[in-house]
Amino acid sequence: MSIAYFQPRVIHSTNGGLQDCFAIYDVYFRQDGNVETMTVDALSPKFHSFDGLRDWLKSQLESGIEKVVCGDLSYEYESARLRYWLECTELPVIKVDCHALF
Repeated sequence: MSIAYFQPRVIHSTNGGLQDCFAIYDVYFRQDGNVETMTVDALSPKFHSFDGLRDWLKSQLESGIEKVVCGDLSYEYESARLRYWLECTELPVIKVDCHALF
């Protein structure tokens, strides 16, 4: 199947049910809306709760910073990107078992 579009989404990953982790990843979708794949590395910092992730995004935007370095690869993102990520937190969270990712 081919990729139709991608979108940053909140991924709720678990380590065999032992630890919850919430972070923003780029998720690639098929035409039918099902997930085809996603980035291996998180774009945002990882948090133990959805609220922690959302609160971090809000605090970064409220602070007025123009850029932030974050995520597994420590890339630099402009505040407009963080604003888009915050909008994407309104979409359904995608739950995955991290053992199934690799």
